[in-house]
Amino acid sequence: MPANLPPQFYQLEREYREKKTIKEKIEVLKKMYAIMPKHKGTDKLQAEIKARISKLKEELENERKRGGKR
Repeated sequence: MPANLPPQFYQLEREYREKKTIKEKIEVLKKMYAIMPKHKGTDKLQAEIKARISKLKEELENERKRGGKR
């Protein structure tokens, strides 16, 4: 089923690929999730974005425990 995503979603997707820090990537993913239409066609995409957010948050937490980049 097609997702029918708005053009802003694709702009944010490009921004996500360009971001370097984990915090910036998380913020962009949250924006992507917010503008995505919620319906049957986007269920898998919603799950994928949520999984990316949680994985990045976990990486950020591990980075804090280790003391940051060295």
